[in-house]
Amino acid sequence: MRMILYAASIVVSVLYAVPGTTQDATDLLILQDIGTYTLSTPKKLIPGFPPVGGPLAQNNSGALAEVDHFPFHGDVTAKVFYHGGKGTASPTVTVTRHAGDEADQWLSHEVDAAFRNYGQPARTYILDTIEGNAVITRFIGGAEYRWLSGNTVVHIEYHDSTLGKTKPLEVIKAYLAKYPSTLRTTSYKDLVSKENKTAWIREEMERRLWLCDAWLKAIGAGTVRIGPGLSNIADSLKSFNKYRKKYYGLKSLPDERTIDGYAENLQGSEIKALVQESRTWWSSKRSGSLILDLSSPLSKDDEE
Repeated sequence: MRMILYAASIVVSVLYAVPGTTQDATDLLILQDIGTYTLSTPKKLIPGFPPVGGPLAQNNSGALAEVDHFPFHGDVTAKVFYHGGKGTASPTVTVTRHAGDEADQWLSHEVDAAFRNYGQPARTYILDTIEGNAVITRFIGGAEYRWLSGNTVVHIEYHDSTLGKTKPLEVIKAYLAKYPSTLRTTSYKDLVSKENKTAWIREEMERRLWLCDAWLKAIGAGTVRIGPGLSNIADSLKSFNKYRKKYYGLKSLPDERTIDGYAENLQGSEIKALVQESRTWWSSKRSGSLILDLSSPLSKDDEE
């Protein structure tokens, strides 16, 4: 599943990536060495080709692209790499300044969505505290650190197959000083509580329906072509139905091939009908009980 999500994020980045400006990178990143970590700078490696390395800025949703953050509203992402030296991790820092409009109501929900399976915190999900700041972390073949600061998402990652390299705490602390975390500090007990998981699942289902409506609105306004728009609606409908099946016990739902077929064949009226049916069903179930017991930790069978 992780590989599929990663591939999806690459597709979204390609579809919606527009070059940003040098000023964007200057504003968002720390463009100097940080302690013992050396800033990557552009290097001319092949004659006739652009330099490689250094900061990069684009207009896209950055780390939240993989969880389908709505992309058409002026998000700016900047990325840069720091060399750590022998035995020390070399982190890549990605900073995304979100536009501050309606889509950003979901930022605090979306920031940890990739660290959950069907809404339940994955076994690798750690909510750490660094310098008094709440930071989402995960250690798999290296590490990821992510947090929200207002409407800005900071994501720092490095690869380390041996798990023996020194963590880039100097870089993490420098970016926390620039972007203090506005995530709420939560204990592990509260993070995996039934109440937390239930609230997150309901919010994700609401977000998926909001995304359907946002894409329909964008199609109607002509800001997105109907094909990509319907494809994104189909993705959110399929995700919504997975939650309906798992947590509400519904079985007689359109299969994924049918939904994809409507999108591929540009059958907008059929897609709209599915969105309306989903919205009507959700209005009567939003505050109802989930059928699955969420009081125990995530099991292997629960992983996507």
